[in-house]
Amino acid sequence: MKMDTGADVTAIPESAFAQHTSNSNTDLKKTRKTLMGPGKHVLDVRGVFSTSISRNDKKIEEDIYVVKNLFTPLLGRHAIEKLSLIARLDNIMECQWLEKFPELFTGLGELKEEYCIKLQPNATPYSMNVARRIPVPLMEKVKEELSRMEKLDIIKKVEGPSDWCSGMVPVLKPDNTVRICVDLTKLNSAVRREKFILPSVDHTLGQLGRAKIFTKIDANSGFWQIRLAEESQPLTTFITPFGRYSFKRLPFGISSAPELFQMRMCQILEGLDGVTCHMDDILIYGSSSEEHDIRLDAALKKLQSAGLTLNRKKCEFAKTEVKFLGNKLSSGGLQPDPDKLAAVQNMCEPTNVSEVRSFLGMLNQLGKFIPDLAEKTKPL
Repeated sequence: MKMDTGADVTAIPESAFAQHTSNSNTDLKKTRKTLMGPGKHVLDVRGVFSTSISRNDKKIEEDIYVVKNLFTPLLGRHAIEKLSLIARLDNIMECQWLEKFPELFTGLGELKEEYCIKLQPNATPYSMNVARRIPVPLMEKVKEELSRMEKLDIIKKVEGPSDWCSGMVPVLKPDNTVRICVDLTKLNSAVRREKFILPSVDHTLGQLGRAKIFTKIDANSGFWQIRLAEESQPLTTFITPFGRYSFKRLPFGISSAPELFQMRMCQILEGLDGVTCHMDDILIYGSSSEEHDIRLDAALKKLQSAGLTLNRKKCEFAKTEVKFLGNKLSSGGLQPDPDKLAAVQNMCEPTNVSEVRSFLGMLNQLGKFIPDLAEKTKPL
């Protein structure tokens, strides 16, 4: 049987039922249940029977629907979950796409069109001459990260004079490495922003309709996949205890980056059904496994052709539920993110104005799930 998380029921072809039950007393019962196939056409259901299905030490009772002109027996979502086959199916689905698009999951990609930072006509250069102090325990980690970024062709050493030079602060990450954060505040005040409106979360989520199967993919270090034009690189110069560097790729923290990246992603994925993106998070969805797979294949082909690569560790393939833009998506519709609910439930009682504002801010993120929220929070 083919595992199909998009199938609400388990089904077999009419020919298979006739072949395997010719010498048994299996009764085929009539059913009023309507089953939909690819393209939302109604399937010819001949009846249903109950039987046991086993895998290793697990055994379940399942209703099996007999369908005329069905070519492949399908193991539905309910049976897959009860037989604990989700983990195995996830691995199969991931391997399938990794094998078909190996270049998409290899290294740091580079989009074909480079980016030139545009400045205001009256922009005044700003340059720091002394590096900010870094805690001694982080010095070696910073040196290692700068070396890694240089090897990846993200930054380069700057030897000559530069009109622009920003400060740098390292941030310790959970994996005990550091993130190089460049303070581009002065440059940002002179940058001309891209004229591209970022989609609202509600607009993005409103496109999902009756989706049942979801794949979430993540661009690998998204902004770094856009090369900076040679003339723009000196603008991003920053100073460290180990010398000055400038970016060869679009740096995180520059004010024009979000709109630019969203615009490039929309251009790449333009015209595709069942595909939406919000910055470097891309969601592909379908009302059935077949529809989902067709859409995912089309999206991956476009991304690979554009030169983008994906972060394999953050990609989720063919799921019946995923977290996306702070919400949980499933075949049952839109639900609040359990982590956000827990944060509100576990929050200490506010004792001052600042804490009340913080509490209300958390509630507003869940506002669409709370009827009459404004009225209920009015006393606060």
